[in-house]
Amino acid sequence: MTDKMSTSWSADHIRVSLFGSEAWPIPVETIFSEVVGGVPESTTNKSSVNESSAVGVWNDLRLEVKRTFNRIDFILQVPPSEVAPVPLIKDVQTVIPIFSSLVSKWAAIQAQGVVRIALGCNAFLLSSNVADSYSKLRDLVKVISVDVERFKEFRFQVNLPISSMVSNTITINRLSNWASIVLRSGLISAENTRFFDEQYYVSCTLDVNTDGGRTEPITRESIEKISNELSSICVDILTNGIS
Repeated sequence: MTDKMSTSWSADHIRVSLFGSEAWPIPVETIFSEVVGGVPESTTNKSSVNESSAVGVWNDLRLEVKRTFNRIDFILQVPPSEVAPVPLIKDVQTVIPIFSSLVSKWAAIQAQGVVRIALGCNAFLLSSNVADSYSKLRDLVKVISVDVERFKEFRFQVNLPISSMVSNTITINRLSNWASIVLRSGLISAENTRFFDEQYYVSCTLDVNTDGGRTEPITRESIEKISNELSSICVDILTNGIS
């Protein structure tokens, strides 16, 4: 897997999540504005479930900031398209650290304590056919033996926790879910369904996060460092796989 194109992933979304020591008091539209330096295009509030959302644009991508009790999710996606079956963020290994840094810089200066940080995405690596997908899976998922000739409908999930290099009191969960998939687009009518495009991918769903049992806030000077560590882990998994 030395060819640059063979390790260039896309993603249907990238998510950065912050978990506070208590409920976030800041209005969601203020969070959006402070993070990206612009105003959201729309906001929604569901007071019955203490949930609010602000949606706008960042770097030509759709950004949703969603606040629920002590959790804030920053979700990045490509705007809906009538052309692509699944609109994908390109060159995700470059976007992840930039987006993660954007959020962590904001979090590091907040009065609210952050007890947990999580970074996730649904990533897709383009393949030429099913056999090529399984060949790539074999190179990436090195903790098991992937039989390219025999395996069908492959799905594999594993968490490989490690101690943080920033703080030895923090455990980082490295959860990854791998599969070989086909995305199809087509014309759907009452009479029949005619597919006119078919693309093969290796799918990798990542959730890299600090341990959920922590109750003490992460020190402010460590928030950006830990966020950078999480994004580096995500990029490394996509580029080099798991072993």
